[in-house]
Amino acid sequence: MRLCLFAAAWLLFSHPALAQDQVVDGSSTETYERSVKSMVEGMSDEDREAFGRGLMNLIITGYPAAQGAEGLAMLQFMEPAVEAAHITLDGMSREEILSRGREIVAADNSSHQQPQGADPTEDLRTCLQASVLVTNPSIEKGSYGRTISMDVTNNLTWAIAGIRVEYIAMSEGRSVPWERDNFSLSISGGIEPGETRTIRTSASLFPSDAPEELITTASVLDVSDPLERQLIKDVTVIGWAEEQSSMNCD
Repeated sequence: MRLCLFAAAWLLFSHPALAQDQVVDGSSTETYERSVKSMVEGMSDEDREAFGRGLMNLIITGYPAAQGAEGLAMLQFMEPAVEAAHITLDGMSREEILSRGREIVAADNSSHQQPQGADPTEDLRTCLQASVLVTNPSIEKGSYGRTISMDVTNNLTWAIAGIRVEYIAMSEGRSVPWERDNFSLSISGGIEPGETRTIRTSASLFPSDAPEELITTASVLDVSDPLERQLIKDVTVIGWAEEQSSMNCD
């Protein structure tokens, strides 16, 4: 990991190239390094920071295997993503990289300026959890692993096509959960306003030595609208629309 970060820093700040390329040349790792290094020539410290943050973000988010990963899970892809950067970033312009970096810096500054306790994402999720009820969660052991099932009641004014749920599985006498995880599921036919449907999905990676009798709790993290656009979209779900939903939690 340190090697990857060192390589990225060296790429940005050492040995400026003579040519002033404005587009990433991914013909080889060598041409990639030359073109990226030339892009930072003459940049202000502010732009250089934004460029570096944009570059690293595009390297990891553009790596196919990392798509859909979040948080610490993304770190496992850092090294191969850096190695493949000359392919994933080929043809990308200096301004595109700078633009991504400036968006990240602006988002960070906005979050730092936000009053303590005021989190629009969490406020929206609180509304969602009051409107989309997850009840009767259970985990059952079968011949081919475990199955998670629960009832979902949609009290929104619009139908939902998919749902993202967090669940916790406990057992009597133990203070540490056997499993705490989340899943995203597209729902065939969706769930119409006022309707309750039972959803099921497999838990193939569930601990094999967990008891059959489990105490399971679950809560909704996000839903997608009829066009498969996420309402909250704090993480990206592969296969759902890239745009965020324009629907309201009402």
